[in-house]
Formats: sequence, C-alpha cells, structure tokens
Amino acid sequence: MTVQMTPAAIREARRANAKARARDLAATLGLSEAQLVAAEVGHGTTRIDADPDRLVGSIAQLGDVMALTRNENCVHERRGFYDGYHGGGHAAMVLGPEIDLRIFPKHWVHGFAVVEHGPDGTKRSFQVFDAAGDAVHKIYLKPESDIAAFDRLTEELRLPDQSPLLTLSAYTDDAAVVE
Repeated sequence: MTVQMTPAAIREARRANAKARARDLAATLGLSEAQLVAAEVGHGTTRIDADPDRLVGSIAQLGDVMALTRNENCVHERRGFYDGYHGGGHAAMVLGPEIDLRIFPKHWVHGFAVVEHGPDGTKRSFQVFDAAGDAVHKIYLKPESDIAAFDRLTEELRLPDQSPLLTLSAYTDDAAVVE
C-alpha cells in the first residue's frame, strides 16, 4: 500500500466511520486491514505473537468463541470450542466437533489482541493477518467466553514491539508452489 497515514489519522477515520466494517474502511482508505488494526495499538489493541502453536494452542481456555475467516468471496463463521489442536511447522489444525480448521503457519505473521468499546458493549478478539496485511483468521469472544483467560493470554503473547506502525511485505501468490 502506498498511502501514508499516521496512526492518529487512521484512528480518527475509524471514529468518523464507526459503523463501517474494518475490511471495507481499510479499502476505502487505501490501507490493509492489518494497518487499520495496528493503528489502535496502545488504544485497546495489543500486538501479539501470531504463532498458531502459541495462540491457537491456547484458545481452548477461552471456552465458547466465534471463529471467523473472511475474504473477497465468502465469510465463514463457526461458534464453538477450539478442541483438538494439532500443531505443526507446515500445517496445523483444530479438529473439534464445532470448529474444524486447517492452518498454514507461514501465513500467520501479524497478530493482535483487540478490545473495542462500542454502543453494543465491549468486543474482544484475537486477529491474525498475513505479511501483506490481509486477514487470515479472527477469534471473537462471546458472552460466555472467559474474559480473564483472554487477558492472561494477551499478556503471555504480548510482543516487545508495541508500535502502531506496521511493516508489510508484498503479496506473493505461492499457492502453486509444492513444498
């Protein structure tokens, strides 16, 4: 992305467009969704380690949550528990009765713990983005979820770098590459 906006300007744009979906607002501003989220670091958002073995391997302690994966063509939501996590360097997975998920860790680059206060209450989530700043996976807490576990996990995964600026890499389509 070539747009240069300060984190403060991005936060102001979010406040001015409070009802816009993050993905849509980022596109309107010429930013990646990860840059939009990163601008909130220190304002309810914490940069965290995106390593699935650390993050997804611990999500079960949150209890009932919503798993969300979205792209240009679809939205996939599942509510349930992250049971049966199996880690791995090339591929990892969650094999539970409610959530069945395949993960390719090399694409889990930027992670955030997000706490958003709004008219509908407080929303808590873990959000993961690839090197280009596109959303890979999000985990939203539900009213029954364990908020104390969310807070503990946020602190455990907290990165030393808490800058609201994000360095992105150009997207490369390596889907055809066999490893």
